Parts: sequence; C-alpha cells; structure tokens
Amino acid sequence: IAQWDGSAWAGVDTASGGASTLLTVTTVNADTIVVTGAFTTINGIPANRVAAWSSATGWYALGDGMSSTTSAAITMPNGDIIVGGAALTTGGAADVTLNRIGRWDGSTWHAMDGGVSGLVRCFAVMPNGDLIAGGAFVTAGSATVNKIARWDGSTWSALGSGINNDIGNNLDVFALAVMPNGDLVAAGDFQSAGGTPASRIARWNGTTWSAMGSGVNAVVRAAAVLPNGNLAIGGDFTTAGGNPALRFAIWSDQSPASITTQPESQQINVTDSAVFSLTATGSGLSYRWQQQDLLNLPDFIDIEDGVVYDPFGNGICWADGATTSTLTLSQCTGVAQIFRCVVTNSCSSATSTEVTLSFNGACPADFDGDGTVDFFDYDAFVVCFEGGACPPGRTADFDGDCTADFFDYDAFVVAFESPC
Repeated sequence: IAQWDGSAWAGVDTASGGASTLLTVTTVNADTIVVTGAFTTINGIPANRVAAWSSATGWYALGDGMSSTTSAAITMPNGDIIVGGAALTTGGAADVTLNRIGRWDGSTWHAMDGGVSGLVRCFAVMPNGDLIAGGAFVTAGSATVNKIARWDGSTWSALGSGINNDIGNNLDVFALAVMPNGDLVAAGDFQSAGGTPASRIARWNGTTWSAMGSGVNAVVRAAAVLPNGNLAIGGDFTTAGGNPALRFAIWSDQSPASITTQPESQQINVTDSAVFSLTATGSGLSYRWQQQDLLNLPDFIDIEDGVVYDPFGNGICWADGATTSTLTLSQCTGVAQIFRCVVTNSCSSATSTEVTLSFNGACPADFDGDGTVDFFDYDAFVVCFEGGACPPGRTADFDGDCTADFFDYDAFVVAFESPC
C-alpha cells in the first residue's frame, strides 16, 4: 500500500513491514483509511483482517477485527464503518456473531439483522443513506435476496428478484456503483438480473432491473462513477457492448442527438420578424444556426447573435437565439436566405432540414412596407435617416452595420433605383 501526494509516491507507515493479502482500501475521511484482507498484523500491530490508518495515529485495530478474510468496507453517512467478507464472528475471545457483515461504530462491533448467507464482496450507499451489499449470498436476514440486498438501518430487503434467479450457480456480484440519477449498477459474473438477460452488468432504477447494452464478455471486478457522470469498469473482459475493450471500459448515459420537430420555411413582410424553431432529444445538447454561404455553395456558415450579413458584407437581418433551439430574425431587408440548425452532443450530431426566409413581394427599398416602391419610401427613409420617426421594424441602418451613416443612404439609393 502506498500514497500519492500529487507529485510522488510514499509508503503508509511501512517501516516495520506491511500487511499480507490486503484486498481493499476504503476512505473514511480526509485523514483516515480502512483496509481489509487476510492479515492478522499490520506494521507489527495485531489487527484481525481489518485495520485503519490515520495521519495522526498511524495504524490501529478495529476492536477484535473479524475471524476470517474481509473483502469489502464502506463508510456510512453517520461515520459508521460496514465491513463484509467471509467471517462468521468477530476475531476476539468474546466473539460476536456477525455472519459475514458487521457494523463498527467507532468502539464496538454490531450484528446486522442476522447477516447474510454467503461471501460479501462489495458495498454501495444509496442517496437516501441505505446500504447495498453484493456478493455470493442468497439470503440476508430473513429475506431471499439473490446476491444483492438493501439494508435500511434495521432490516434487509431484496431488490426485485436479485441477480441470477438460479441460486445454485455461484455467480457473484463483484462491484456496485450509484449513478448520478440515483440508479444502482451491479456488476460481476452473472447472466441475468431480475429475470432480464444482462451480461455481467445490470442497472436497478428502484423498481426494475435492466441490461446495459449487450454487457461484457467476462467478469467485471470493479466499478466507479467518474466526475462527468460516466461509469468506468474493470475486470477480465475483452469486449464491452460488442466493442474491443481490454479489461477497462466506460459507459455513458448520454443519448444521441435527434431532431423530433423540424423548422419550417417562412414568408414574411419586411417589417415583420421570422421565428425558426425545432425540438430535439438527447443529453447535453448544443445548438448552432447556420446560413447558406452563397459564395461557396452548398456550404453553410455559422451565424452569431447580432447582424446577419450577406456574402458581400451587407447586413440583412438581426439574429437572436443563434445557439438555442429557436432563432428569431428581425429588421430584415427583404433578401431571401436559407438557414439550418446543427444539434450536437458528445455522442452525435443532427442537422435540421434547410428552411427559406422569403418575403411577400417586397423589395428592400419598400421602406414603408406597403408593397410598393415609390416616393413615399424615399421620403420615409430620409425622415428616418435624419432622426425622425421610422416605420415599424425599420431603422436608418439600412446596410445593417450597426451605424447609420452615408453608406446607408447610398445603399438605400442603389436599392431604390434597382428593380425588384
């Protein structure tokens, strides 16, 4: 056993020799660990198959320890330590009957409702504080549980019909983990869970068991939830979900991005706004609206919130929601454009149908929006440009560069003198 301080490895009080056949190391708190195994001394200190080490006191025994090999330990929310393995009693002269699992409260060992009928290999604590034990046992207390059981602080209960209903096959649960949503994952050397085919790994949602894809092709011996919520497993397998995975694999709960409702093309008046919207399913979705690049067909280019430009640098719309599921385009100059949205997550991407923004026969120079380009449009623009009232939805920034200047005046004159 050794500890890593961020830059180097160091021993853990091993000046007088370490333990033999140490099986697990469990964190109790920032300063303390508990180890399990088949040892009877550790660093020269008598400790029957379970011991603790703290940075303040070094190694110490947990009472009389246990009478046989211990293979799992976990710290409960109240600080009690649960230890499991093969032991039937504590290890001292005044034996306490435990039946393979016991609770250490800091000074005394306690039995847990009759214990379990076979080897305990692993533990997990649920979000509500209940303990889950896994291993080779069939019963826990008076309940038939089949390799996995829940302890609520006073009694044992089953999780459905447990793992592998055939109680004679001796296929164990080796590892447990709790997913971010509270689901429990059990892994080991089994082929079904709750009567559902599950190749060596399965998931319990509080009501039913389900398979995790096609599982793995050999024993799973360890499982841990990573900071990003994915599940890492290790064991004897060489494939996971049918993919090559040499003894290590990662499961992600992320579901692929999929667009369920497509946006639709719109035809508007130049004074109106256009809203393109879609709905999508999947985990951790991101959205990016794009416009067709008319100079490099059929390519598309990303748009940002703010001015949307044509290929020649002229502003044609104002965009809001360019990185959301709903894109709003306003202050449009009457130039038809094609848009689409790309939806992505860590699993995949999906591209929406292409939609067209077109206008109701209006020219960009139809400044008053009455459907006709005439002197009234010219007069309306001049009034707006000189600081007077502008028609609804229009500004003197005709070229869309966010500044009202001579270039806007010139752009309007060119549009006014051009046929639609």
